[in-house]
Amino acid sequence: MKTLSYKKEILFALIISMLSPFVYASENKIDIQGIIKTVDKYIEGARVGRSKVMSEAFHPDAQVYGYYDSKLLAGSIDIIYRATDKSPASTDLKAYIRNVDMYDSIANVRLESENWGGHNYVDYLNLVKIDGNWLIVNKIFHQVK
Repeated sequence: MKTLSYKKEILFALIISMLSPFVYASENKIDIQGIIKTVDKYIEGARVGRSKVMSEAFHPDAQVYGYYDSKLLAGSIDIIYRATDKSPASTDLKAYIRNVDMYDSIANVRLESENWGGHNYVDYLNLVKIDGNWLIVNKIFHQVK
């Protein structure tokens, strides 16, 4: 009788271990969808030319570093907000998420954009999951010539 119980425990453990990658993959899929939704808010703000839309994607203390016209821009995300509000909407903007690398509550996204105010960029966005929401905390970028 003990042998049968032991075999049931082993079988149960085996089934659980086989199913756990599917549970983990399901959780990852939900998180990746949340990350993409956040990046989409950022891009939508650029398309409509409104920092208010874009700001929903960023943590209030987010930082930005990158090269624009061969000059380093560094500081608060307000740099991007001011530029977005001063520029016309980028209605022809095309953006491509090339990579999402995620671990638990942190993620990195490589974003390539074409025709953002007439320029092309490569961005690396660092995100953190805070209170169940993915927010961009850091943006580094390079203007592609």
